[in-house]
Amino acid sequence: MDAAIRQLLMVQRIPAYPRKVSSQELKEYLEGEGFSVNLRTVQRDLNILSTALPLEVDDRNKPHGWFYRKDRVISLPGMNVSTALTFLLAQKHLKPILPPSVIASIQPYFEEARKVIQGLNDSGSKDWISKVVMVPRGLQLQAAEVDSDVLAIISQALMDEQSVEINRQGKRAHVINPLGLVVRGPVIYLICTFDSYVEPRMVPLHRVAKASVSTEPYTAPNGFSLQAYVDSGALGFIEKTDKINLKIRFYGRSVDHLRETPLSADQRIVKDGEHHIVTASLAHTKELQWWLLGFGDQVEVIEPHSLRNDLKKVVSNMAERYLD
Repeated sequence: MDAAIRQLLMVQRIPAYPRKVSSQELKEYLEGEGFSVNLRTVQRDLNILSTALPLEVDDRNKPHGWFYRKDRVISLPGMNVSTALTFLLAQKHLKPILPPSVIASIQPYFEEARKVIQGLNDSGSKDWISKVVMVPRGLQLQAAEVDSDVLAIISQALMDEQSVEINRQGKRAHVINPLGLVVRGPVIYLICTFDSYVEPRMVPLHRVAKASVSTEPYTAPNGFSLQAYVDSGALGFIEKTDKINLKIRFYGRSVDHLRETPLSADQRIVKDGEHHIVTASLAHTKELQWWLLGFGDQVEVIEPHSLRNDLKKVVSNMAERYLD
């Protein structure tokens, strides 16, 4: 029984290509889990597992590293129809917004799901996936391509809480402390601290040309929460840290969608003659300004005056550029 549990732990610890793990690292991991093993036992277990699982070993350099082949995954036990349909629906949604390298890393799961659906006798279930379409709002940009090795190293460092040395395009190398990854439209952002600084910063992951695990100690801001960071509006390019009390006038029917998808929990809509006044408290971000400008002459900002003046300046500059 101990051998079976030991091998199961090893199966869970071995990474997918391009990452790898050595026999010595697996031995140390097992010892940390309470197993007394020698290196020969670990190597024997690896050879046994490789006869039944898509494992390979990189023996070009020492220490040798074990990994799962990038074109294979361990099948999800008993994948049922609902799970398979969910995977295929997720594929349709994720493909336009994630880099090809990320999609490729999970493609085997999508293929397994497709086989489950294709093996059904119920033609209605086979066609179900073609009857659901997801259409993201706004102009869809091509996803920025992320180096697969960089993504793998950053992801592992996040789990292990290790510092990483990164080289960005046109910038000197920095040691960073990864705090989280955020997918925002076609871009994956790395949230991290630089060197000895404690203020979190955003780095577009596609601009990282190279990454390697650093020997520098890992440090993170006390009490940092990625969710709280996102909720603060940091990803919307904050203009002011405090929330603003937004008051805007909507013309025509452009206000209707806010009744079903409000700006905030305290949003209020009041009829004002032929128009509507909307009030809500939310972060003052660049994204808010872009959203307001997207309505053209159907929206007028009343308060705060600072935001109104910012938009007046943009509109004035636009008018000058469009004048013949």
